[in-house]
Amino acid sequence: MATMGVDAVVAMGYVGTKRETESLSGLGLVATACQIHGLALVAEMLPSDDLPKPAHSEEYVALASRLGSELGADLIETLYTGSVDSFRKVTKGSLSPVAVAGGPKMQSEVDALHVAEGAVKAGGAGVVFGRNVWQSKNPLGMIKALVKIVHAEKSATEAASELR
Repeated sequence: MATMGVDAVVAMGYVGTKRETESLSGLGLVATACQIHGLALVAEMLPSDDLPKPAHSEEYVALASRLGSELGADLIETLYTGSVDSFRKVTKGSLSPVAVAGGPKMQSEVDALHVAEGAVKAGGAGVVFGRNVWQSKNPLGMIKALVKIVHAEKSATEAASELR
């Protein structure tokens, strides 16, 4: 794998779906292969929308994150639960560092910065934002703002200055 320049693998784990067993078994196989080849595994752990509570509920996100870490993930990517206190329960319950996924495009760039700030305050390792960066009016400014939040512990309000 090193000859291909691969450092990590990202694989999905779906919790609460009809095919949960298949999904998690597959994730376990990927984790084993990553360990054999010396690759990091990022497990994107997503609770199903078909569960009785919302997929981003603290209970389901914490369970999904813990499952991913127990299966061997080096980093968990998952949903933000909506508050620092609820996301702290997710980060504390995981055996692996947890990064928050950006999910759908948020209403504003500042909303995305607030999610990043909340995740980091809760003990999150960082963010895995795609469309909330590349669909931004100022993608470079958005990256700089996220770096300030994740690495310099700035607030979303302070970091938003990079968007101008």
